[in-house]
Amino acid sequence: MGSGAFAPASMTLSSGFNSPSGASPQTTASRTVTVPAMNSGSIYIGIVGSGGISKASINGGAFNTVNDADSIILADTQTLAFKLTGATKSNTYTLIDDSTGETINSFSITTT
Repeated sequence: MGSGAFAPASMTLSSGFNSPSGASPQTTASRTVTVPAMNSGSIYIGIVGSGGISKASINGGAFNTVNDADSIILADTQTLAFKLTGATKSNTYTLIDDSTGETINSFSITTT
């Protein structure tokens, strides 16, 4: 066996985020994040759409504003949820594991 670095495994969610739609604001259900050993727990957030105010909540805490290309850091078994505020907005969110570059989940939130 040769020596070499071990790559971390990717983070996973308890299940994919729902894609809520309706009157502003709209909020996803919370999902539990599994952060494997050697993984930084950093999630890159890609947001494409018509704007509005996007926010994230960790462990049911306050919703804090997130923008396209932001990263957040989670520990194993913490929960994560997203909210979109603003009338007639539609955003698609792509969550990427910063340690592996793999997509964790992609979902949309739409307000009317």
